[in-house]
Amino acid sequence: MAGTSYGARDTVLRLAVADNADAIAAAAERLQVLTAGSVELAPEGTEWVDAALA
Repeated sequence: MAGTSYGARDTVLRLAVADNADAIAAAAERLQVLTAGSVELAPEGTEWVDAALA
């Protein structure tokens, strides 16, 4: 989870996902299941994050 904001009629979840098609598709599928299909996915851009390798 990279951030959450709440509006009067919606909630915006910002997720950090690996920059490859399979990881993005898997995350989208999980969100569809968790929200019973009520999610609207929209790419927001790319941000590099330093992460430990081990």
